[in-house]
Amino acid sequence: MGNHFCHLVLAPEVSRGQIESFAKTLRTEQSQPTVLTLCDLSGRSVRKPAYVAAKEAGVRLLEVETQLGHSVLIDAAIRTFGEGFLYREKDDEGLAVCHPNALWINNTFKRDDLGWLLELPEERVPWSREGFYALPGNPPESPVTLGIQARFLRPVRPNEVRECPMCGTAYQSKRERGQCPNRDCSFVWAPFQSREEAVTPVPVKLDAFTWTRCPRCQKARSFTHRIEQCHRCGQLLLESGSRFQLELKDNTAEVQNFIEAVSPRTASISLSQWIGRLFK
Repeated sequence: MGNHFCHLVLAPEVSRGQIESFAKTLRTEQSQPTVLTLCDLSGRSVRKPAYVAAKEAGVRLLEVETQLGHSVLIDAAIRTFGEGFLYREKDDEGLAVCHPNALWINNTFKRDDLGWLLELPEERVPWSREGFYALPGNPPESPVTLGIQARFLRPVRPNEVRECPMCGTAYQSKRERGQCPNRDCSFVWAPFQSREEAVTPVPVKLDAFTWTRCPRCQKARSFTHRIEQCHRCGQLLLESGSRFQLELKDNTAEVQNFIEAVSPRTASISLSQWIGRLFK
């Protein structure tokens, strides 16, 4: 597939708490990971008229990265935001979903110069970005601002019972790589063989738009935090000093606390100490 985007345009009255509730709803109800990136232009210096208009109007987008279908996302958004959102998904091969309709933007922001939000972007918009994560299997009390999926962190060897990271089905595989027997899931993955392998981030370089590829499975992924996780194979990824000036939140302590809660360590070195040694 060619160019593709999926996002929600949020009404001004939508609160941060509602955004977190939306992520929690998807985490509770679905067995596919979803990454939500909140984008706005507050604090940005922009000159292009389209971006000036968006900044003046206080436009916020919630970019969506998921395998969930639009009907699932729209249903969850209606229950969370009511009429306070527009869902737009489009690609250059004919896909075009718009809920409720294109007039929503004009009616909500009381201006007619924001139609570009409905179209495939011609260039990268200089958004400020913040990540929220709906990750199946995470404890209900875990924050949705943490992009680490707990089930990936549990090492399993061949012939041991493993829990599917997506749906939680328990099964055994004679091989390192196995497929979930749940027909509604069928997720294929290779668990880490040791705790050290599971919780040790791999250094990666990011491009100017905070994208990289997981060295374990080659899935592309963007960063909003210094430590992210590949949601295809579970590999922890550590931004290791890009040559570009990037705005990433340092979540080392938060990740460390989460790892200790779901997979207590036996080694004496902490995640922050390990990272410090890496960059000596």
